[in-house]
Amino acid sequence: MPKITVLPHPQLCPEGKVLSDIPT
Repeated sequence: MPKITVLPHPQLCPEGKVLSDIPT
């Protein structure tokens, strides 16, 4: 199963927070 983690992704989410199951 994919690991859903809240990581700071300014590239995806302007707020800097996004539920992502991708390594990058």
